[in-house]
Amino acid sequence: MLDLRQMLIFMTIADKRSFTRTAEALGMAQSAVSQHLRRLEDQLGLTLLDRNSRSVALSTAGEAMLPHALALLASEKAMMAAARAILAKSEAVVRIGAYSFAAEQRMDAIDAFQKRYPEPQLEIIYGTRTELMAKLREGELDVFFSLSAPGVVEADLDMTHVVRRYCHVAVPAGHRLAGRERLSIDDLAGESLAISPGNQDSPVVSQVYAGLRAHGVQLVLAPEADRRAIARFAHSRGLPHLMWETQERPGHNADDEDVYPLMGEAPVIDTVVYSRPGDRRRWVRLLIAAFASRKRAAA
Repeated sequence: MLDLRQMLIFMTIADKRSFTRTAEALGMAQSAVSQHLRRLEDQLGLTLLDRNSRSVALSTAGEAMLPHALALLASEKAMMAAARAILAKSEAVVRIGAYSFAAEQRMDAIDAFQKRYPEPQLEIIYGTRTELMAKLREGELDVFFSLSAPGVVEADLDMTHVVRRYCHVAVPAGHRLAGRERLSIDDLAGESLAISPGNQDSPVVSQVYAGLRAHGVQLVLAPEADRRAIARFAHSRGLPHLMWETQERPGHNADDEDVYPLMGEAPVIDTVVYSRPGDRRRWVRLLIAAFASRKRAAA
């Protein structure tokens, strides 16, 4: 197989007409230049140069081979340019793993990112936590915008904290818990409470809701994880339901419901972004920074 470095040396000798000047131009020892040229001649079975003590010139065979050497190097440059173009295009696509619910925080960050950096194409891939974690580890995703129970880490992945959400309870008018000044987790003992089904992230949901179950709360799974769907499900059955806010808001009324921050040993849930360690691609780094900035905006 022909060595492209030998082609470059041959072409440089043809241009410089000197082994010494070729060695200087290529930053090589003169002996190495001579060895590479000899190996090329041996492979081709041709004498490419006419040498004497005073000059170096292309032989007739060398003159015939020079256009082929030029074509080989031009082809190599074209291939490298094509590879760079393909790489640049692939790096301009950032694949984000996400749940089909909990989109508000994610979309706020994505909107802010794309206003500042319109060049990359962002692709959202939905799935369960198990599916998306596997895709991230296998390189099929660049980041995973996820929920997490506080203190839970994935040892083989980098994690960027985005925001913490605090548990609130929306109580329908006429319910025995309505009209209070505050609501604690102990007040919910024996109550039925509508919650997200958590199908896409059952490990996190189980950890977050374990404390409620321990206090005797009966958790009723809504058929859909969308916030509005959960509220509608709860309204139709006269049940309180959970809401998650980035701050502990004082008790207030909204949509004919009393909304309270849950006091006591109330659950909290974190929104985080997972990525593979050592991924230093520009768009991935900037997207993670955009997600992290939402934490400061929410503070």
